[in-house]
Amino acid sequence: MRVVSKGAIQWLSCNCLQNDYRNNTLRAILSTGYQIMKKLNVEDVTNEYLDKALPNQGSLLRAPGFKEKDHSDEIQVGDFIFCTFGGKVVLLKESVQEAENPDFEWNNRFWDLKSPNKIHNLGKLVKKGLSQIFRNPGGIIIDISSLRESMPKIEAVIAERMGTSMKHSVDV
Repeated sequence: MRVVSKGAIQWLSCNCLQNDYRNNTLRAILSTGYQIMKKLNVEDVTNEYLDKALPNQGSLLRAPGFKEKDHSDEIQVGDFIFCTFGGKVVLLKESVQEAENPDFEWNNRFWDLKSPNKIHNLGKLVKKGLSQIFRNPGGIIIDISSLRESMPKIEAVIAERMGTSMKHSVDV
């Protein structure tokens, strides 16, 4: 499992910060004190993402059939990805089939947003996210802002689920 650190959940508006300041601030937030259980072969890839970042460069698109209603979180995260890292970000439409679609295609990889409201839902949501991106895995974006538990507890739940469900390298 590869991890982009917890600071990414702190929304940094691309409209209010200049690029250099935003990148330096984001780099500082993302790299401060993030320790996920090293025994589970977790690699912090924060700097890899930040080094490749081209903020506001590329495209932010909505796939044909994407409905904005009830997808404000996905729109906000898509905007965050584009403004912070750049690249080609496509907001995908919901599936009408049994298998659900991921929420995003970012640089030709599938990504899914999960927003658990209770810690006991977190593992199940991670498992579901892995199944949604399995055809072309990029990663899972987890908004933990509604959880009250400590970061070590949240990290342990994510690492445990990733360890039991993951069939390929995924970024979180």
